[in-house]
Amino acid sequence: MRVGDKVTIVATTQYATTEITASIEKFAKGRIYIKNVPSPFIRETGHKAETLFGATIYIKEIVEQVK
Repeated sequence: MRVGDKVTIVATTQYATTEITASIEKFAKGRIYIKNVPSPFIRETGHKAETLFGATIYIKEIVEQVK
């Protein structure tokens, strides 16, 4: 996993489930920062560090870019 890799993010609530594709912006202090996502994800679990009550947000898939 490195900067620029594409990730699929899943957001689940009691009403709907949504998936989006984004790219990794940076890593810092055990967190993964995604472009255009305000709060980071925990590197060990892939879950978002801060969520709203009743929502689950996590990284489902990482697609590494070939150099």
